[in-house]
Amino acid sequence: MKKSLYFYIEPYVYIRGCESGIILINLLDDKAFTFKDIQSIKIGLSLLSSPKRTVKIAEEDLQTPIIIVTNKNFMGDIVSASSQPLQFYSEINEVSGIEAYRKSVIYSKYNIGRFISNCTIFVDMANQDCRDYIKCITGVESIPDNSICRVLSKMDKNDIDLYINKLVDINPNMTLNICGINCHLLDYISEKYPAVTINPILSLRTLKSSPELCDFIRQNKTKYTLLLDLPCDKSDIFIKDMIHSIYVKITNEEDIYDANNLSEIGCQIKSCPVLTSDNIDFIKSLLSISNDDLLNIDNKYRTIKINNLINSNFWGKIYVFPKGKVCYSLASDYIIELNQLYDTYKGDFLNGTFDWTITRNFSNCRFCMFQYLCPSPNHIETYLRMKGLIKCLMTKD
Repeated sequence: MKKSLYFYIEPYVYIRGCESGIILINLLDDKAFTFKDIQSIKIGLSLLSSPKRTVKIAEEDLQTPIIIVTNKNFMGDIVSASSQPLQFYSEINEVSGIEAYRKSVIYSKYNIGRFISNCTIFVDMANQDCRDYIKCITGVESIPDNSICRVLSKMDKNDIDLYINKLVDINPNMTLNICGINCHLLDYISEKYPAVTINPILSLRTLKSSPELCDFIRQNKTKYTLLLDLPCDKSDIFIKDMIHSIYVKITNEEDIYDANNLSEIGCQIKSCPVLTSDNIDFIKSLLSISNDDLLNIDNKYRTIKINNLINSNFWGKIYVFPKGKVCYSLASDYIIELNQLYDTYKGDFLNGTFDWTITRNFSNCRFCMFQYLCPSPNHIETYLRMKGLIKCLMTKD
């Protein structure tokens, strides 16, 4: 029987392709190769669609870039056979999206409360600190349109006790960020819940206007998060206080310069790009990614696996508002009642259809070879896409 040539790739090679290109990644040594010539794309797409993970090639195809590079780097080979051989793929090539998530989550279905690792409690939505923090997290100057972020209500002691007890019942090791708080409530919470990790979120404005709150934090050496607008005076005693981390809003190039200066004097800085009415191009430039950025990522297997399963920007976080309203994302309309949090969360977690699992599934991304190398979409990117202001992170258009 006449034999034919068949091309295959090894199970440790990740392959993804579209009409505009093919990417191969050796998951053993992290080397990545892209191919944009017509014949390499044709062979790569045939390989992806083959149920046997092999593709029949002609003699002249041996000089095709994808085959030359694959053979040279021990990522695949050519076999001569009278019938099409079968090659096994690794799971990372076979399963994606919600199917991949559900296959993985079955191993984590016990004690799932531990995955809620970070909760922000908005005590008083009329407090400007809450509004500022929401802007830092969402990256948008305007408050989200969902009703939960726009209700100007507040919690009392009874509410706080109820909410904290319910949260630590789910995960006693959860970090509780407390925003919109005064000195009296912070003192009360700190004394009543000494075993709970409490992280107050306070603006420089609030600290300067409340000496009592400032004294409490200093006397108790309370770690906290400082919300800071730039520019600022680096010699300010609050800025030099090294027991806090600092969230700074980035709206222009000068803010980046100022944030870098703060980092140089030892401040723990988290830069939070914030979209305003006049800095769209600047924000798009911060979001943009080059081919080299993606091809030079370390541990590509881990990156692809994570981006295929979860949203690393949202995973593990929840937000609690007055009146016991809870959400997984500040831009989401999906609201949970706190007294039903665990049961609702359990169903969402096992099904995988909630904000924590929003992966890069935009129409442009689904047909891109870099889909799972690109970072998880965040609030600001999603907002720009909804407004039709951005189509791809790999362009500046």
